Amino acid sequence: MVLNSLGFVLARAGSKRLPNKNITPLQSNKDIVELAIEKCVANGIRVVLSTDILKHMQEFHDRSGVILVPRPEHLCGDAVDPVDVILDVLQSFIELPEYIVLMQPTSPCWDFKDLLWAMKKVQHENAPGMFSVNPAFKPNGCFYIARTRDFIEQHSLFLEGSYVYVMDWKESIDIDNLWDFRVAQAELDGRVLRN
Repeated sequence: MVLNSLGFVLARAGSKRLPNKNITPLQSNKDIVELAIEKCVANGIRVVLSTDILKHMQEFHDRSGVILVPRPEHLCGDAVDPVDVILDVLQSFIELPEYIVLMQPTSPCWDFKDLLWAMKKVQHENAPGMFSVNPAFKPNGCFYIARTRDFIEQHSLFLEGSYVYVMDWKESIDIDNLWDFRVAQAELDGRVLRN
C-alpha cells in the first residue's frame, strides 16, 4: 500500500432504477460490491463497507476481512451524500488515516492499476487528493482520494487543489439501470466487440 489510507465501499439496498443491483451477480457469480472489495484487498488496501444489506454481506465480510459497518437508517435514503456516510464511519475511529479512498461499486470496469498510480501521484506531490473523471471531465465514480483532515474540514470529496484522473468511456461505465448492468457485464466478460 502506498498511502496511509482507508478504503470505503458504500452499498445500500434501496436502488429504485435497478432493484438489488448491489447483490445481483455481475461477473464470475460475484456482485459489484464483492468485485470492488476484492480489488482493494488484493492490493493491500484496508476496506470499510458501510451497508444496510447486512445479511447478504456478512459471509463475504467473514471471508475478506473487510470492516463491516452497519449503515444507520437516516443515512440510507436516495438523497444521502456519501460524504455524510464516510464522516459517520470516521467518528468510530480513534486513529484516522491520512487519506480516505472512496470506490463506488457501481463503476466496476476500471483497472485497479489506475488507482495505485493515482495514490503514488498524490503521495509524491503531497496533494490534497485526486478523483477520476470521464472524457467529458465529469466525475465517473471510480475513485476519489482525499486527505482526511481536509475532507473533514471542507465536507467534500472535491478538495481545493486536487488532481483529476481522466479515464475512457469504457472504464467510466456507471451502473444505474439494467442497460448499464448488461453493458458492464459484457465488457467484463470480454463480449464487447472492438474495432
